[in-house]
Amino acid sequence: MCMSLLRPMGLDADAQYAVWDVDAPQDRATYSGARLMQYGVSARINDAPKCAIWQYEIIG
Repeated sequence: MCMSLLRPMGLDADAQYAVWDVDAPQDRATYSGARLMQYGVSARINDAPKCAIWQYEIIG
């Protein structure tokens, strides 16, 4: 298992973002842009070697 911290930059700090792993869309989480840029979000890859694709969208 591999753990990583994803910390996007350049987001709108006041906007709300939905973030999810493309392989697990049911696990969507909502964060403010400020929180994502400051603290990031943890990503876990269970099987190695493997890649993970994370997607996000502004929802408010």
